[in-house]
Amino acid sequence: MSATRLACLALVLVPALAFAEEPPTPIQRILEAFEAKDAERMARIAAEPHDAWILADTIFQKGKTEAALAYAEAVKRPGAEGLVAYLTARQEVGPDPKLAKALADATAAIRRREPQAVLPIADALGDELDTVSRILVELHRGHAHLYVDGPAASAKIQARAAKAAEALGWIGGAARAQSDEARSAIMGGDLRGATKLLRNALKIAERIQEPAAQARYLTNLGYVYFQRAMYDRAVTYWRKSVQLKRGQGDRGGAARTQLNLGAVFLELGRYADALHVLEEAAEVVKTDVPRNYPGALLSLSNAWSAVGDQETALRYLEKAVELARKTNNLQSLSVGLGNMASAEILRGQSADLDRASTLLEETLALREKIHDRRGVGNALTMLGHVEQQKKNFEEAIEHYERALGVSKEVMDRAEVVRILEALGLAHKRTGRTAKGIEYLEQALREAQRMRLARAASEIQTELAVCYLEGKRYADALRAAEAGLAQIEHQLGGLDDTSSARMRGEHMSLFAVGTAAAFQLGDVAKTLLFLESGRAGSLMERLRGSDALRLEGVVPSEHLKSKAEAEAAERAARAAYEQAVVARKPLAEVRTLGEQLDAARERVQAALGRIQRLRKRKAQLVYPRAATPEEIQDLLEPGQALVVYGAGDPVIACVITADSARLVRCSAYTAVREAYEALRLDDPKQQATPALARLRAALVNPLALGDAVTQVIVAPEDFLAYVPFGVLFDLPVALTPSGSTHVHLVEEAWTEGKGVLAVGDPDYAAMHESSKRVFLRGRTLLPLPATRAEAKAVGDVVLLGAAATVPGFVEKLATRERWRAVHFACHGLIDAQRPLFSSLALTEQEDVDPFLDGRDLATMELAADLAVLSACETSRGSLMRAEGIMGIARSFMYAGTPRVLCSLWKVDDEATQALMIKFYELWNPKDGEGIAPAAALRKAQAHVRSQKKWAHPYYWAAWVLWGLPG
Repeated sequence: MSATRLACLALVLVPALAFAEEPPTPIQRILEAFEAKDAERMARIAAEPHDAWILADTIFQKGKTEAALAYAEAVKRPGAEGLVAYLTARQEVGPDPKLAKALADATAAIRRREPQAVLPIADALGDELDTVSRILVELHRGHAHLYVDGPAASAKIQARAAKAAEALGWIGGAARAQSDEARSAIMGGDLRGATKLLRNALKIAERIQEPAAQARYLTNLGYVYFQRAMYDRAVTYWRKSVQLKRGQGDRGGAARTQLNLGAVFLELGRYADALHVLEEAAEVVKTDVPRNYPGALLSLSNAWSAVGDQETALRYLEKAVELARKTNNLQSLSVGLGNMASAEILRGQSADLDRASTLLEETLALREKIHDRRGVGNALTMLGHVEQQKKNFEEAIEHYERALGVSKEVMDRAEVVRILEALGLAHKRTGRTAKGIEYLEQALREAQRMRLARAASEIQTELAVCYLEGKRYADALRAAEAGLAQIEHQLGGLDDTSSARMRGEHMSLFAVGTAAAFQLGDVAKTLLFLESGRAGSLMERLRGSDALRLEGVVPSEHLKSKAEAEAAERAARAAYEQAVVARKPLAEVRTLGEQLDAARERVQAALGRIQRLRKRKAQLVYPRAATPEEIQDLLEPGQALVVYGAGDPVIACVITADSARLVRCSAYTAVREAYEALRLDDPKQQATPALARLRAALVNPLALGDAVTQVIVAPEDFLAYVPFGVLFDLPVALTPSGSTHVHLVEEAWTEGKGVLAVGDPDYAAMHESSKRVFLRGRTLLPLPATRAEAKAVGDVVLLGAAATVPGFVEKLATRERWRAVHFACHGLIDAQRPLFSSLALTEQEDVDPFLDGRDLATMELAADLAVLSACETSRGSLMRAEGIMGIARSFMYAGTPRVLCSLWKVDDEATQALMIKFYELWNPKDGEGIAPAAALRKAQAHVRSQKKWAHPYYWAAWVLWGLPG
């Protein structure tokens, strides 16, 4: 079971059932209208959609009997027909101060989450339910019994209150009592009974024209349908509820229901929608209904866990548990503790299983205490996971069987799917593969029936693995194809980092599909799986680049959030700088450094929210993988596209204009060992043996033949760092994927004019703050050779003090399109936060000297080629399902179809010689140049021919990403 599934198993939706409501706010206005003898004003208040019975009874209990009667007479809405007669009869008895105090005390106890305190208050009043206030106390007693004696006892009390309200003529109260009874039915597992009660309550609320009550019952109906795995209905009811609550000005209530919508989107695998809804709702809940904030944090934790960002998920989770403990929110606390156990289990070999067991025991006790049968079943499932982690498979199966019984009893169909899946894996691991497949197939049928896309895709993957291990290749391929069809809509619309992580969560699906198709010799389907798992966020960007740069599609609050995060980052930076300069204790400096890192994470999170919103507005669809035929149509004679798969064995799909074939290269371990033995970044190390091993493993098996004169390589995983230009005796370009190559070739590029070159930045003028913060105290050494390099290649040149970020942006705008933009400077790579990878230029007052991924993400950089003549600019955060995410990728995002960059720290003088030769060949001052891939190869040969630079260290670092010609 993958990290995504397991981390979400402890999700228990907190029902938005309202019991202890705020005192009616219109009471003071009614009394003021009565004192002023303002009949018109009283009529306007009476027309408002409040529960007239509660208002009138509360005013009566305050001793304002005539005001209560005046208000009752003014109410003309359905459901209030017996209100005047009720108050007239009550006048003979008069207000009951004891009853008023009992109601106030019981309401306060409910709000304090002290249900036991309600019981003596209610018992002291006796059994007669003859007034609105007494029925309200009885409803509080029913709520208390839900947590003290369980759902059955609670339901009896609430049913009795419903009958009493109906007999009184207070049909709104009868609906309210039925809604409370529905909650007891839910907790007791009677979902059909709860549905009937809530539908009846909703009809009453519609008839008596109370939109607040309608919204409440719609929310609760949505919850019931969610538990019944009828997700379309849940979404329909919740959306109606949100609309009604917003219409009533109830921001907090609308946000709480949005949290539920986020949960159903997660269950359906609509991750981008889930994150959008949950983040929007959490901001409102935090201020408007803080008691629900722990639940909001738990939902966000589940969402981030689902997209593979476990660090962010854990941060939300820990905060939720802390708040739940402080506020005695037992429901949220039990969910949070269960999720903490999940997170521990997910740590694999490093998991503290004893801690996980302790957390689950506390979880189980809490859920039994609050009579949460679903939660009990869930905790048993988690205990099964712990035993499975301990390899106690029979004990795990026993826990799963118990959990299955509970989940069937309470009709938790989605949890039944998860348990069947877990049982299948447990039986498989005991060697009972046939029984395991039987459980998995049963789980799959249920998931498909309920349209659980996320669960279905994962089960399909697990089935495909079983079939592959049993050499049932056709079955494995069918299962993998079905799984792929399920996940495509899950992966679209996420921000770039989350999209890459999410595809990483599905790498086993891509791998098993590739392996099965390869075993069957199916070129098209092998390529489908190789391509589907890589460079998806880049393809989204390339296809929707214009829409993704538009500021107008982003609401002001998101831009404000981004600005605030960046301001916080600047403040954290200043604090860190001051501590370093003042030589504060090391522990303090380290803490401030961590705070700076956290501030940068918040900036990245704000940018991610904006990316997701832009993709939603642009209605981007997850890009379809290119077919062999589509690639062949766009390859020129002599070109070969080689798409590598870094599985075991490493394979390749070789495509030329007239053929497409599969090649088995070498065992994964052999390729990995050869790569790790390569030390080209050190001129003192012998490179020939390791290069020969890599060539034998990756190139020789391809048997390209003399007809191939140019190679385009789509690498996977660590192969992205292999210097293929050394391995092939041909011009080479790299591409993130074959589909990316197709898009770049199909794009109608117009040739630019002139080279904008930036070189020899004035690092001596860099402020101490920049050195302290961005470089963590390091100094950037001058690069004197870059001055001559920039002058030699550039038509417009920015040197020294002029080589600033604003200076570059200003000059960039002076031409519609450039032939090239050239940077001869230092490069800084942030593997943890790719958006912060940058090129270091000259500092200008109030402007940082670093051109980073954040700048490029919204920039339109119209150039045929970007040359990053700096150290390690090809490196970044290597995500197997996306490729290298770093500064080079950011230039492609910005609209540059080719990027020339480096794999390791390069020599200043050798680089100058290589670059000058490259431009002489590709962009000569007179005449036609040759293709960039060919120019790069010849420039490398030129440098290599000089004895002092013969070692690959001096020339082999340079790689061309994007179009070769």
